[in-house]
Amino acid sequence: INVAHEHFVTGIIKQKLFSLIDQLTVAPSAGSKKHLLFLPAGELHELGLLYMHFLLRKNGQYSLFLGQDVPLEFVKEAADKIDPEVFVSIFTTHPEEENVENYIHELGSTFPGRKKQFYLAGYPLRNFRGPLNDQRMSLFRTMEDLRSFVVNTYSEKQST
Repeated sequence: INVAHEHFVTGIIKQKLFSLIDQLTVAPSAGSKKHLLFLPAGELHELGLLYMHFLLRKNGQYSLFLGQDVPLEFVKEAADKIDPEVFVSIFTTHPEEENVENYIHELGSTFPGRKKQFYLAGYPLRNFRGPLNDQRMSLFRTMEDLRSFVVNTYSEKQST
């Protein structure tokens, strides 16, 4: 398998996910949180984030998908307009493992306020053991951890 194969299959899966999202008839439920989903600058691997967008929407949550390679200044601009309670981002190649702590601190300082939450997942977090003094940050070492969290957190709210 090579990069061309990976891109081809990823393209097919993305088409299917976009189609499923378009077919969803679930409107955001009363009291749902606003989620802003984005990939950091330089990050192009959006399949996992698109899947999170689908899961959130499927479970009656408001979700705005900004997509790949979004510098923080543009995330801030979008956040200023919609005032999300939750930011969701997935790291595959960016930020690099040695820069992930700085990026997390920059993210927290760009969006001050105790009511904001951050769900961050991905490969560069797998070995992160540094002190994290920001209680708003929820770090998930794998996509499965984030998926389980989202499903367990929101599927119960949808059914009540």
